[in-house]
Amino acid sequence: MKPLRKVIRAGANEVMLPYRLGGRRMAQAILRPTVSDFIESTIYDHSFELNVKEIMVGEDSRLNTLTLVDSGIR
Repeated sequence: MKPLRKVIRAGANEVMLPYRLGGRRMAQAILRPTVSDFIESTIYDHSFELNVKEIMVGEDSRLNTLTLVDSGIR
Protein backbone atom coordinates (compact mmCIF):
# COMPACT_ATOMS: atom_id res chain seq x y z
CA MET A 1 0.00 0.00 0.00
CA LYS A 2 1.33 3.43 -0.89
CA PRO A 3 2.17 5.77 2.01
CA LEU A 4 -0.41 8.33 0.85
CA ARG A 5 -3.18 5.77 1.04
CA LYS A 6 -2.00 4.69 4.48
CA VAL A 7 -2.22 8.23 5.83
CA ILE A 8 -5.69 8.76 4.39
CA ARG A 9 -6.81 5.39 5.67
CA ALA A 10 -5.50 6.35 9.11
CA GLY A 11 -7.93 9.28 9.14
CA ALA A 12 -6.12 12.26 7.61
CA ASN A 13 -8.44 14.81 6.02
CA GLU A 14 -5.75 16.13 3.72
CA VAL A 15 -2.24 15.09 2.78
CA MET A 16 0.31 17.69 1.72
CA LEU A 17 3.21 16.31 -0.27
CA PRO A 18 6.25 18.62 -0.03
CA TYR A 19 7.65 17.80 -3.47
CA ARG A 20 4.27 18.40 -5.11
CA LEU A 21 3.77 21.69 -3.23
CA GLY A 22 7.26 22.85 -4.12
CA GLY A 23 6.80 21.89 -7.76
CA ARG A 24 3.53 23.79 -8.02
CA ARG A 25 5.06 26.83 -6.35
CA MET A 26 8.02 26.84 -8.75
CA ALA A 27 5.71 26.43 -11.76
CA GLN A 28 3.55 29.36 -10.61
CA ALA A 29 6.65 31.51 -10.10
CA ILE A 30 7.65 30.81 -13.70
CA LEU A 31 4.21 31.09 -15.29
CA ARG A 32 2.85 34.00 -13.23
CA PRO A 33 5.74 35.77 -11.51
CA THR A 34 3.76 38.91 -10.61
CA VAL A 35 0.97 36.92 -8.94
CA SER A 36 3.52 34.72 -7.21
CA ASP A 37 5.39 37.77 -5.87
CA PHE A 38 2.13 39.31 -4.64
CA ILE A 39 1.12 36.15 -2.79
CA GLU A 40 4.58 35.82 -1.25
CA SER A 41 4.47 39.43 -0.05
CA THR A 42 1.05 38.94 1.55
CA ILE A 43 2.26 35.87 3.39
CA TYR A 44 5.63 37.12 4.60
CA ASP A 45 5.29 40.92 4.76
CA HIS A 46 3.45 41.47 8.02
CA SER A 47 3.02 45.20 7.38
CA PHE A 48 0.59 44.34 4.56
CA GLU A 49 -2.89 43.32 5.69
CA LEU A 50 -5.04 41.19 3.42
CA ASN A 51 -8.38 39.68 4.35
CA VAL A 52 -9.42 36.74 2.21
CA LYS A 53 -12.71 34.99 2.74
CA GLU A 54 -14.26 31.93 1.15
CA ILE A 55 -18.01 31.74 0.73
CA MET A 56 -20.23 29.11 -0.77
CA VAL A 57 -22.72 30.31 -3.37
CA GLY A 58 -25.88 28.26 -3.52
CA GLU A 59 -27.42 27.14 -6.79
CA ASP A 60 -30.42 29.45 -6.28
CA SER A 61 -28.28 32.53 -5.50
CA ARG A 62 -28.33 35.47 -7.91
CA LEU A 63 -24.53 35.43 -7.66
CA ASN A 64 -24.35 31.97 -9.20
CA THR A 65 -24.32 33.22 -12.79
CA LEU A 66 -22.22 36.36 -12.26
CA THR A 67 -18.49 36.93 -12.48
CA LEU A 68 -16.80 38.36 -9.40
CA VAL A 69 -16.47 41.75 -11.11
CA ASP A 70 -20.20 41.84 -11.98
CA SER A 71 -21.26 40.68 -8.50
CA GLY A 72 -20.30 43.94 -6.81
CA ILE A 73 -18.41 42.05 -4.09
CA ARG A 74 -15.16 43.76 -3.12
